[in-house]
Amino acid sequence: MSVKLKYTVKCLLENRLRFVLTVLSISVGVVSILIVNTISTFGVSAVSTELESLGMNGLIVHRELSSASLCDDEVEKITAVEGVEKVAPVTVNTSEVYDNFSSTATSSIVWGVDESTPDVISFEILYGRFIDKGDIKANNKVCIIDKSLANELFSRDNVVGKSVKLLCGSSVEEFEVVGVVQTGKGIMQSLMGTYFPAFLYVPYTAFNNSADYDKLFLKIN
Repeated sequence: MSVKLKYTVKCLLENRLRFVLTVLSISVGVVSILIVNTISTFGVSAVSTELESLGMNGLIVHRELSSASLCDDEVEKITAVEGVEKVAPVTVNTSEVYDNFSSTATSSIVWGVDESTPDVISFEILYGRFIDKGDIKANNKVCIIDKSLANELFSRDNVVGKSVKLLCGSSVEEFEVVGVVQTGKGIMQSLMGTYFPAFLYVPYTAFNNSADYDKLFLKIN
């Protein structure tokens, strides 16, 4: 054994505690980097899965000018484009929603939709039904609420037949709950109501009393 190696071994034996602590700190550092990288990779994958579960791996067409509008003519033209599988017209607003027994408002994202929306945005219908063509044509004051919002307003999941009051412009109007859905999966559901507003869906013709919309959700093949 060389003199340098003997001297190194002697130093390590004489400073065992320092040696152990040094090795331990290096090990902890390496393991920490591996864990952080693993968590980051898992996080990106989980968020991507959540967005895909909402059907947001397609395209969104929207108007940039307040004076512009989207209507059935645009839907027909875009549907005819090669590669486009489904088109769903949507309006998106933020509003305050109340149950019939409380004056406390809950912030919600209101999606004005039609019967084609489930073909583009994924929903799991837990109770009741989704909005149909009759609701669109008659401007019916009906709504679909997310499970998280149902629990926040009524402390239970199945609230089909109940009514909620929704702030539409400057007036408060009553909407009948005809369905309860679950939007997204674990991560999305845990964030709803805590870190961002829950979702509520109404016929787009009933919320803004107009046949126009401001976005088109496209599902491409």
